[in-house]
Amino acid sequence: MGPVACRDGGTKSSEASVSASSSPSRVEARPASEDVRAVLGGLQVGDTVEGYEVTWIGAVREDGGVALRLEQGGRRMRLAMGLDTEEPRPPVRTEKYALYYEDTRRLDAASQEDCARVLESLAKRIRKVEQKLPTPAGMRALPTPAATM
Repeated sequence: MGPVACRDGGTKSSEASVSASSSPSRVEARPASEDVRAVLGGLQVGDTVEGYEVTWIGAVREDGGVALRLEQGGRRMRLAMGLDTEEPRPPVRTEKYALYYEDTRRLDAASQEDCARVLESLAKRIRKVEQKLPTPAGMRALPTPAATM
């Protein structure tokens, strides 16, 4: 399931999920380029954000988004970043970027509260540098989901 655009920390039927393929594309399997990491304020695999270790930062995918994965004590978080948009409405946004997290109903998923805290922390990093840096090549607003949850 794709990232859920959760507002107010909940997963409601009116909230949208961003479409994602069930198997990663070759582009998604590539690690992030320097320009993607720069927009994330220099974030690297192995860094921690709000107590969660960054385990993956991907290159810009075919759908224009960037996947991030974090983990803490067996709890996992799957995040996505694209250009800001109204649909799907992001739970956290900066001036240029929209940040999403995937459905938190998986057994090993981090809580919605933790996801929201990490997204806010990432947004702070992005806000410090986004006006100084070009948008990474290929990055777009994530596609509008085909169906809502």
